Amino acid sequence: MRIRFPELQRLISEPLSGQTTCQRPSRRQFLFDCYVKVRNHQVVDEWHSLVNPQRPIPAKIVELTGITNQMVRDAPVFYEIADSFMAFMGDGIFVAHNVNFDDGFLSYEYERVERRFRFPKLCTCVGMRRRYPGHKSYGLGKLCAIYDIELQATIARYATLGRRPGF
Repeated sequence: MRIRFPELQRLISEPLSGQTTCQRPSRRQFLFDCYVKVRNHQVVDEWHSLVNPQRPIPAKIVELTGITNQMVRDAPVFYEIADSFMAFMGDGIFVAHNVNFDDGFLSYEYERVERRFRFPKLCTCVGMRRRYPGHKSYGLGKLCAIYDIELQATIARYATLGRRPGF
């Protein structure tokens, strides 16, 4: 679905971070989700939760995310937070840097609980590639450095939720 500017005035849900146990939907499980709702450039709501992956977290993922097995031991499993997150999304637009990664994972998790995760999507990585071609990397951290976008506010916001971002 192509999203035109007037449609962006609707509620948009944008992830600050979604951390998983690996890169493939059939093998990965969420560890932590943090999302905010933005309307007219203002954060109007936020949702976050650790998620118990029901398997040990690989050392490489612990190093990357800072999320340990002890941190998720008593966290809810995905099906326990599925309704809450779906209610949070409402009729929003799912916005993410590399949106298909997050969308693919969430779609897989919702299929496992016999639900559908279907929202209009907007990929900030694709948008940056089209608007600003020629960069070697379109990773979020790299783009913020190139365009002098302050990540500290995002990092501080993330820290208030008790986690560090995996940029």
